[in-house]
Amino acid sequence: MNRNEFGLKIAKLRYQRGYTARELSLSLGFNSSYMSNIENGDAYPSMEKFFLICNELGIRPIDFFAYDLDMNDGSEKLKLEFSNISDFDLIV
Repeated sequence: MNRNEFGLKIAKLRYQRGYTARELSLSLGFNSSYMSNIENGDAYPSMEKFFLICNELGIRPIDFFAYDLDMNDGSEKLKLEFSNISDFDLIV
């Protein structure tokens, strides 16, 4: 799984649970842009942070990798929504 696929899965799960990237970052004690960097494919989390993210999102790490990201389930809409977010909105 490449960084973009990994980030898209995280973003989809986060979105489904009603978090903004900033809210999830802060709720986990990370800096406000941490999740955005992962979701944009700029970084992978450490294993420890990945476990924390999965726990917060209510998914077991093994299920994260088994989770099928079906492109017919709204992911295209989600990608479109992400592409319309300004840099300012990601920070705020």
